[in-house]
Amino acid sequence: MFLSDPLLLWPDAHGVDVVWFTTEAGARHVVELDDGRRIPATTTRLTRMDRAVHRHRARVGGLQAGGLGYRVISDGQASPHFTLRPAPGKGSGVRLLITSDHQAKPHTAANMELAAATVGPVDAVIMPGDLVNSPDRAADWFGPHPSAGDDAEIRQFLPIMQGRARSTAANGRAYRGAPLVQNVPLYPAIGNHEVSGELGPSSCSIDSYRQITGARPWYAVTIGNVRLITLFVVRMWRGFDVNADPRARQRSRYQEASADVGDPQRHGRGCFIHESIAPGSPQWQWLVDELDSPQRRAARYTVVQMHEGPHGLGENLTPPFADPQRHDEYDDTGELIGIRYDYDQRDNPLLNHLCPLLEEAGVQLVASGHSHLWNRFCSGDTHYFEGSNTGNSYGAYTTAQQVWRHVPPEPWQIGNYSAADDPGGLTPQVPTVHPLHDAHGAPLPYVASDDHVVFQLLDTGTGVLTSWIADMTQEEPTPVVLDRFTLTSS
Repeated sequence: MFLSDPLLLWPDAHGVDVVWFTTEAGARHVVELDDGRRIPATTTRLTRMDRAVHRHRARVGGLQAGGLGYRVISDGQASPHFTLRPAPGKGSGVRLLITSDHQAKPHTAANMELAAATVGPVDAVIMPGDLVNSPDRAADWFGPHPSAGDDAEIRQFLPIMQGRARSTAANGRAYRGAPLVQNVPLYPAIGNHEVSGELGPSSCSIDSYRQITGARPWYAVTIGNVRLITLFVVRMWRGFDVNADPRARQRSRYQEASADVGDPQRHGRGCFIHESIAPGSPQWQWLVDELDSPQRRAARYTVVQMHEGPHGLGENLTPPFADPQRHDEYDDTGELIGIRYDYDQRDNPLLNHLCPLLEEAGVQLVASGHSHLWNRFCSGDTHYFEGSNTGNSYGAYTTAQQVWRHVPPEPWQIGNYSAADDPGGLTPQVPTVHPLHDAHGAPLPYVASDDHVVFQLLDTGTGVLTSWIADMTQEEPTPVVLDRFTLTSS
């Protein structure tokens, strides 16, 4: 039985991967093309899923510019017809839909449905992480088990991105998402929700994400006149609980649970960084080489996507993106009674090293997610953009609005933690067309709303990145342009 419609991945000038998923291994899996060809697929079983999932992949080559109809067939069961095409010609302008942080949120299906209806045809979907909630749970990728019933909400990743969702928004209407990734390729980045595991680094895995998408942890591709660079910039996410009393603690980003202090196997180790991006690390060196590559230098635009961005107004900007510094606490008898973690802003590789590297290289756009809000910043010709107010928000924290992030008390080093605004010191840009306003009528430099959805398109034929916003409390939500700005071409 099909678990999904097909998914297009990794096109080049002559071909593209067609991937789909079934509950059974089966024996006869092919892509049937409108030109009469039948391309056999290879089958693998995903190794970490909570139920049986089989992946079928066929590389369709020999493609010419323009679309070609296709469908997939597994043991006699056929999908509907869709369209595939090779990668856009190098140097050509492209239209890239940017979205992230879906996580089966109530308004994500509405967001994608409105986006597809508003922006029109796109060439690819760029997604800076958090496609799902739990990467080893099949339902998060493919939707509820059939036993869930015909009236179950369906708002998981592939149903939404393939137009097969059924998700009720705040206005009481059900939305289906849009048939996107059957017809255009997906370029994802790893978010914290693509990493399974709850304790220290040894418990973590990105196997399910990689087996589904075929993506490397970091990679670069050319899409028309764009060089897209994808980084693995993610920490273990933990809660905010903080307690100066070592005997009254729960595990969080700042401390180990009191009950676990004596058991290293139970230590969470704070918000540790999954893959280093610090100078000298393999990812850093790869990035340095990529920024100097002929493919990157030939592109008119360079877009870098990563899940956790260096700049922002969200709550997840505290603590700083830095390795946890462990502090052991003892009682008067010398017994270990507490473990807490501090994070030094001076050790933040994103602000201290990555931003200068990208800006010096002339990167025009850094797209991120993670905080479930819309905000953007400028440093010279480099724009730092987060467009993750997809279906909900976790808030924006600014001095102007007197809204404050959590800051741990002493004995933590309070000066390391930014209570409001951008810890990197940049000024958030007020949307240029239709910003939201505060209670006093002042325009807000962000969207942090559970009632609004925001989606965005980068058109590299013009260099313009446009964001639209829609109010989901309206019976008939009508997207309007929120913001529009132009990248400087190289």
